Amino acid sequence: MSSSAALTLAVVAALATLREEDAPDTAGVCALARQAETAELGTGAGWMDFLACAWGGVNRISAGSRPHADLITTSLGLPVVLIDTRQRRATATVLAGKRERYQAREPRHAHLRGRDRRPGGRPHPGAAAAAAGLP
Repeated sequence: MSSSAALTLAVVAALATLREEDAPDTAGVCALARQAETAELGTGAGWMDFLACAWGGVNRISAGSRPHADLITTSLGLPVVLIDTRQRRATATVLAGKRERYQAREPRHAHLRGRDRRPGGRPHPGAAAAAAGLP
C-alpha cells in the first residue's frame, strides 16, 4: 500500500484530533491528507491510496467530485491476502513499459490489439488514435 499516504493520514488525523478534541471525520481527513501531499509536497497523488489506507479492508472506490470508498470485504465470500513484495515501483514507469510493449506488438498484448476492429473487420473509430499512440 502507500506508506506516504498512510503517514500523511496519521499526521492529519492526529492534528485534527488535537484541534477538535474529537475523532475526525474519515472523509475529511482523506481530503486534507491528499491536499497536503498534492498542494504542499507536490506529489501528484490521487485519491486511491488515501481512501484505501483510511478505510482499510477491500473497498470499491467510486470517483466523483469527492471520491469515496465502500467496504466490500464481507460481500466477497472469500479471504483476501495482501502480499508486500518489498519492490519499489513507480506507476508512471510501469505504465510506460506496458505501452512500449504493446506498441512493439509483443505477443502478450496481442489480445488487446483485436479491439481495434469491429465485427466484420471494419476499423473501430478509435483505432487510428490508438495506432498513433494517442490515449
